[in-house]
Amino acid sequence: MASDWKDFGEESNTLRALVHRIAEGDLVAVDRVPGDSVRAAPGGMCEGLHGTIAGILHGADAISTASSEIAAGHRDLSTRAERTFPSLQQTASAMEEFVCYLKRVVDVCSVSMSRI
Repeated sequence: MASDWKDFGEESNTLRALVHRIAEGDLVAVDRVPGDSVRAAPGGMCEGLHGTIAGILHGADAISTASSEIAAGHRDLSTRAERTFPSLQQTASAMEEFVCYLKRVVDVCSVSMSRI
């Protein structure tokens, strides 16, 4: 294997430098060489990585947008719940009073029925 790379001569140093630049995150400065050669591979690799990163960024943006919309929905729901709570308390209190009234009516009716 080592002898294979020695056969590349100076090109192996260039390839090594390109791979190091890619490893450091430089996906733009790599020369794009057409064809199917070893020299063209780093350019193709950069294009593939660039596409992958673009897809990840797009997904992250979509998640961020969805998270913001969910947070806004939660705030809206919380605000409406806070506004509705007092009227729900009043309704519950009125229902409680109504139930007590109905119990008294039932008691009166029971006493009246027992006298008949």
